[in-house]
Amino acid sequence: MGATSYTLPLNPLDIYRFATWAGRGSEDNSQEKITANLLNKYLFALKAWNMFHNAAYPYQTEKRVKLMIKASGKINATFPQTPGKSPILISDLKKLVLLLYGKGPEAAAVVDLAIVAFWGMVQMAELTWASNNGPLKQPMGPAAKDVSCYSNLTILCIHKVKTAQPGKVQELHLRPL
Repeated sequence: MGATSYTLPLNPLDIYRFATWAGRGSEDNSQEKITANLLNKYLFALKAWNMFHNAAYPYQTEKRVKLMIKASGKINATFPQTPGKSPILISDLKKLVLLLYGKGPEAAAVVDLAIVAFWGMVQMAELTWASNNGPLKQPMGPAAKDVSCYSNLTILCIHKVKTAQPGKVQELHLRPL
């Protein structure tokens, strides 16, 4: 039904074949198909590729593909939801740092980027909440009183984190490499 590889920029037939191959149909019982939402994201990425490469995107496919995605979404609703991905833990970050330590400037840059990204995700996960109105809650991130510095150790006490046991404070012990 669908090609195993495509040449960019895509023509209208390529787009229809891709949407048919990747999305779910009434005859599909495969869990390997992607969701309508993810198919939409892939098609958006293809549009972005065309825009950045000054290539014409076949917009005449939009109405038909929109109907295909809607039908795929209805089939998706009949399948059980896939479980969410497990969170990235500090132990995962530690393994990455140890793996890349001393491997040169490029690896050091990747480590720096991973640490910044990890703490950014922690801040987003721990400092946000679902309600967009009502009284402001106490910040859940570490304050100055939650940081203890020693000669070869810094301890961060982080309250109310999802990765800690209920009611417990998670301590992060940071040592120089």
